[in-house]
Amino acid sequence: MHSKYNSRISHITVLAVILLYLPGTLGAATVNELIAEKGAIFPYILDTVTPIPETPDPIVFVDKDGWTLIAEDTTDHSFQGDTIILNDRILIIVRKNGSTVDIYSLLDNGPAFRARLTPATEADSPPTIDMIRIVENTPGAVEIAVGFAVERIIETFAFRLTPASSIVEIICMENTDSISIRNDSEYVVIPNFFADDMVFGGSAVETNSVFLPADQFLLALGASGDSIVMAVWDSPAYTAKAIFSDQTPQSCPNSLELDLKESAKIWLAFLETPGIWSTRSSPEGDSGQKAAPSAPFPAKWRINLLKENGFAISQTCETEFPSTAEQDSFLLYPIDRTKDTPITQFCPVDILRNTLGVGPCQYVLDSEKIAVEDYPTPDRVADWIGNLFSKNRQSRYAEQIQNKCTDMMALLSETRSRIDGYRGCAKEIAELCKTTEQQNPNMAQSLRKIQMTIETMESDISRRSADSVGQESMETLCSQILTLVAKPDSAAEMSAICSKMRSIGAVDDYALSKCRMSFRWMDCLCRMGMEQAPDHLKIYQEIQNIMRNFLARE
Repeated sequence: MHSKYNSRISHITVLAVILLYLPGTLGAATVNELIAEKGAIFPYILDTVTPIPETPDPIVFVDKDGWTLIAEDTTDHSFQGDTIILNDRILIIVRKNGSTVDIYSLLDNGPAFRARLTPATEADSPPTIDMIRIVENTPGAVEIAVGFAVERIIETFAFRLTPASSIVEIICMENTDSISIRNDSEYVVIPNFFADDMVFGGSAVETNSVFLPADQFLLALGASGDSIVMAVWDSPAYTAKAIFSDQTPQSCPNSLELDLKESAKIWLAFLETPGIWSTRSSPEGDSGQKAAPSAPFPAKWRINLLKENGFAISQTCETEFPSTAEQDSFLLYPIDRTKDTPITQFCPVDILRNTLGVGPCQYVLDSEKIAVEDYPTPDRVADWIGNLFSKNRQSRYAEQIQNKCTDMMALLSETRSRIDGYRGCAKEIAELCKTTEQQNPNMAQSLRKIQMTIETMESDISRRSADSVGQESMETLCSQILTLVAKPDSAAEMSAICSKMRSIGAVDDYALSKCRMSFRWMDCLCRMGMEQAPDHLKIYQEIQNIMRNFLARE
């Protein structure tokens, strides 16, 4: 009797569920119920049926009243209202007959606007959305193609979202050559893994646009310290620009522009945590010394002491942060995770791995077209040798240890030769600027930033090199290693030597990275100089030719 009763209840329950989800029934499920049943982490495509206001109340995105969920695998839907794609972290709205694609982060306290995308154009009238088409609609990914009418051309971008991801993939399709990303950031940071970052924002700029010395990624810091938008693109051939507000003072880069090509890919990652970055841009109080910055979660944190014209002195810290003088302006943000970083917390290096598929070291090697898996850097050689000594196996690998040391010394010599080449080229540019100034004094101000970049590069390399003054040379350390090979139980001594090897390698890594960033920045200054002072076009082209000829040989 009890069994029959349970069976009848079960059938009634199943029937009720079927009725609940049948379209057009009295108890039809809401969009939120359908999403909750399947799982909010998955991506979905929705039709709002009626247009959403330009400045909507965030509750609209929460309630989803009257919206329609597009069934899985459906790709031929004709949208009546605006198009929404979302998962549990990101919501993207494409307005029918609108002009932009807007991206919101879905936070615990509701949706928060984060970015507005549109083709970058100088046309008199803004682009208008002419076409919306579903490309993919599965639990693994949703993708829509959006066509923007720019004068008589349709520029088409695809927007792709995957489960539980805070990364939006943007694919350039037909007729695309640039994109504008407006996110009202307060700073734009160009991270430099082994040397100093460059930071733009916080102080007035002379023009409303700045070319950025970014290879393939940058960070836009906004939402008053609670959000970072990381932009990554798939080729170093593209150029990036920060656009500043037309209002005075022009201190905040409120949008980014990327020059692209068809088939290019861009990833926008939205890192959301209260206090994920912080800054002090003006002195406070009368104390002369300020407390060290603090971090909201465990990670490798990047602290930048901000200087003029985008320059900074950067340091990576984990638990202890240096105190800063009262007059110092600093910027703090997370760059990479540690073993204690919460699993749900993402850092820029995580995004780099999830998009380009590489970490910092491999990124630099790839950018320099070095694809050697066992590249003998001091850091790698120290790890390898230190591991052998920790297991007391060094005597078995005496010949291999000697070969590793030889290869490392050859690489060190090559790296230092490259650094000397950069510095020699910079000296040639500095002399050209000096000669040009003497012949045309009115060009002094135009060339000053290029000269300042070279002076900063030289002083920073000299400052960092001074840290190694008095230390043993790498040749001496290699001799000590070979002496210890025959000595058992020498792991502690070897550990101290490995630490010194890494320190020497870090100084050379810093110098080479500083040179590479400085040359990219000088190229940006030349581009801006040609735009702002067309009469001085020839000198900027000459400087660019000197750099390009050197880099072609380098």
